[in-house]
Amino acid sequence: MANFLKYYDLEPISIHRRAGFYELCHVAGVYDEYRVDDEALLQRALERIMQIDSKEWIDFLLQYLKRREYSLVDLTLEEETMLLMFHYTVWNRDAEGDLVAYLNRLRDKNPSLFKEIVELLTYNRDHIDFLGQKVELDYPFPLELYARYSTTQVLTALGHNTESKMHVFREGVKYFEDKDTDVFFVTLDKSDKSFSPDTQYEDYAVSEDLFHWQSQNRTSDTSPTGVRYINQRKNKSTVLLFVRERNELVSGVTSAFYFLGKAHYDSHSGSKPISIVWEMENPIPASILEKSNKLTS
Repeated sequence: MANFLKYYDLEPISIHRRAGFYELCHVAGVYDEYRVDDEALLQRALERIMQIDSKEWIDFLLQYLKRREYSLVDLTLEEETMLLMFHYTVWNRDAEGDLVAYLNRLRDKNPSLFKEIVELLTYNRDHIDFLGQKVELDYPFPLELYARYSTTQVLTALGHNTESKMHVFREGVKYFEDKDTDVFFVTLDKSDKSFSPDTQYEDYAVSEDLFHWQSQNRTSDTSPTGVRYINQRKNKSTVLLFVRERNELVSGVTSAFYFLGKAHYDSHSGSKPISIVWEMENPIPASILEKSNKLTS
């Protein structure tokens, strides 16, 4: 697959927004041994896999998936979490309490897709163009700064999704009380039909160190949530910011969010919604600044 992409100067999305590479090879008559038993369940797995760009996560997956036998016994909590994130990325459903069974099912009953997933992860690993780093928190957290993640992957990393339960999530904010952590998912371009006038908040990068963000319309500066936001720096709670340019990459492929790291309260104004300027612990990448500037100019 990597050779094909290189020869024709293509990106993975050129293939995976339509089908799998080996599926297309099979249809073309150049790949005979094609087997994907769970095709209906796994039809969009490659779309989600192609956006994985965390070196640490990919390195772990490539090493783990080569094992003869799968087990969770020797894994750290972060490694087990990364494996569960991979499960949800592939299957988009809970593991019914048995993560290993689904790993075996992927490899044994869907060998053509399994082969392509490994090749796609390797391709992603070879094309990472940023230097990621760990974000220090008070709890295990396997996400890398500046890497891209879906909301499902983030919620799994924070323990919200488990082997037995996948939660439906369509909000732009989530508070984890047990971790005293607020997570913000921001889409910069709110011009498409998925955003109503009531949800077109003014979210944009002010500079490489500051990000302007608006709360939900129902949040006042005296509500428990608003007070928590405003007193974030004083109370030393955690705010994590995830940003993407738009909802879709192309042709219905859902876009993942860049993890911009920890944010700290700087200033605020207004109420319902509250406009807050957050100071970023790590600089906002130039690519995000450029996209934000284009949308606000």
